[in-house]
Amino acid sequence: MKLKFPHIPILRLCGRSGLLIIEVLAVIVGLVVLLAGLFMWRLTTGPLDIGFARNYVEQALKENDSGYGAAISGAFLSWPQLNGPLVLSLRDVNLTRGDTSFVKVREMDMGVAVRPMFLGHIRPVSVRLTEPSLRVFRSVDNKFDLSLNNETPTPQVNSEGGVLEMVISALSRDGKDRRQWGPLALLRQFDIIDARMVVEDHVLDVTWYISPLDLSFARDRDGLAITSTLELPGGSNRSSVIVADAVYNPRKSDLVLNLHLQDIDPRALAQKLDALSWFRDQKIVLNGDLTLIADPQGKLKRVGMNLISEKGTLSLPDIYDEPVNYDEIAVKALYDHEHGLFSLENLSLMIDGLKVDASSQMTVSADQVSAPILIKVPELPLKTLAGLWPSVLNDTSARSWFTERLSVGRLYDGAVTLNLLATRTAGAPGEESKWDVSARNLLADAKMENVTVDYNK
Repeated sequence: MKLKFPHIPILRLCGRSGLLIIEVLAVIVGLVVLLAGLFMWRLTTGPLDIGFARNYVEQALKENDSGYGAAISGAFLSWPQLNGPLVLSLRDVNLTRGDTSFVKVREMDMGVAVRPMFLGHIRPVSVRLTEPSLRVFRSVDNKFDLSLNNETPTPQVNSEGGVLEMVISALSRDGKDRRQWGPLALLRQFDIIDARMVVEDHVLDVTWYISPLDLSFARDRDGLAITSTLELPGGSNRSSVIVADAVYNPRKSDLVLNLHLQDIDPRALAQKLDALSWFRDQKIVLNGDLTLIADPQGKLKRVGMNLISEKGTLSLPDIYDEPVNYDEIAVKALYDHEHGLFSLENLSLMIDGLKVDASSQMTVSADQVSAPILIKVPELPLKTLAGLWPSVLNDTSARSWFTERLSVGRLYDGAVTLNLLATRTAGAPGEESKWDVSARNLLADAKMENVTVDYNK
């Protein structure tokens, strides 16, 4: 038996309405996708002013659990790379803890994670501060404090709560404890660009003003990677730069700092440090590398150096009446502060075709330096020797022999050994201490070839 159902118009109406609703939803979804695409395209073309969403940004920066918050006067959003973070640029940032403002920054750029951003949370992956003021404080008990210069001072050195200390701790975090760092849980890099820095050193009793300075902290698999570029006053229209890098790992005992020097004039530092006062009268420009090893408290343990200086002038008034021009000086050495040892692997000096190499294993203390020294001269041109004869030895018989009686031929394989002893003696009341230097067990040897000796002179 066949059953026949009557035609029902309402079913036809519902079918048409459903199709219409689906079509409308498809159009809306298409428009949303199109607008989202246009919005993303706009973010890739350059910063978008989102000052209208300032309250939203401030709310997203707020952490109720920790009490941290922020007030801003302007905000811009961009997306330079679609596979990278959004870049949120803030102006006139006032960071607060509770109802108290503890630091103000004129300009801050943050690379923020995309997903948390659209969920109403700002989780920076990178942070960059432009032209801030920094303060480095070294107390008399050799403790260091690094902070923003306009940051509200903490009660004591190395106390918790400073912005930079908090950032460094977050970057040095153990990968398993991400949640406790709140808004800094995803942070991997923190950069400071063109900073002005004030250094207060109460051990050396000096204050320095340094600008510009670039400083970067980045999370690394070996620890916290620190890099810095510092420009110093130079001479002879040179650009003097110190590039530093270090890796800090709280689970390791030592901090290794590598310094690369480019056209550094020590006179700039010697004006501040009495320990470098000898350099004030020298015309020396240094290039090369230094390696400093310190314990977690910043106490120096060892220093390695590989330095070179070209085309300079040495002022040695106790030896020469006039400054001595040199072609090149190279130094390779290691100083062990813990054991009071200075290993001079090689000191090479080139003057007017004359090459001199020196080496020594010195013992160093606060009041005494003992240095057995070996000096080698592979080739000694007689004409050069006359011009380099020390003024302090003018009244000796050796002068007439080496500078007047010997001619033609050559001297070679020269060697000099001596024991140098320097002892500090206390000065009169109100005066600085002095060093008494003496040379003992002086021995000299050289070979001659085809040398003419004039005994009549």
